[in-house]
Amino acid sequence: GGPIRMSSSMFEGYSHNRRDETATPLCGTHRVGTKNALLQKPQLGCVRGSSYELPEDFQYTYGMAMKRDGMTAGKVIDNWVEHQGTKDQLPPKDFRALNKSALKAGKTSAKDVREHMTKTDIRIKLGRQTQPPPTPVDTNTTFGIPPRPNTPVNNLISHGFRYDWVMQSELAEDLGGGKKSIKPSPTRSSQFLKTANTERRAKVNEYPPPLPPTSDWKMSKFKNVKSKVWASQ
Repeated sequence: GGPIRMSSSMFEGYSHNRRDETATPLCGTHRVGTKNALLQKPQLGCVRGSSYELPEDFQYTYGMAMKRDGMTAGKVIDNWVEHQGTKDQLPPKDFRALNKSALKAGKTSAKDVREHMTKTDIRIKLGRQTQPPPTPVDTNTTFGIPPRPNTPVNNLISHGFRYDWVMQSELAEDLGGGKKSIKPSPTRSSQFLKTANTERRAKVNEYPPPLPPTSDWKMSKFKNVKSKVWASQ
């Protein structure tokens, strides 16, 4: 037999729809285009074929396609828009103050009040009325609570703090005044307890009285029978 030739249809379409012509042929009637999932006959080592109409275009996008506008993360970071504060913006008008000033000026009609507002500019005051004095900024100036000094690691490892504490603390002799403790004088109760304990200790240490000699118990009919061991001796 010569080499096996494979048709071009074996390499077209989806892989699960390709039929290996070198495989064992199917017995009976086989409908290739069936859409019934129960009648799909998968090949050995392959996935079961799809029972749905799949698009022929392999680049087909399911759902909403993403339209790229050419903007990348690098361009976004490169052209980062900084925050523009509202420092230069004017605060809104204070209509209550404008109405009060119009009444003080004798403007009672709507036309006169409108004309007065166009000529008078009163804004809402924001923040403090008086600005705090500028703080002198110096390299040695610390705002808030200053940090604690650094802990020397060498003293921690070498127990330097312990030696410093021993050298700074007073000796026990200096604290006690160098006086020896005086033994308290005995009382009647302490003497009585001492005598009672001595007598009790003496009774405990005495040897117990010897026990009377006892013989092993034997039945009456075996009392006069000698043992074989002693009889043989």
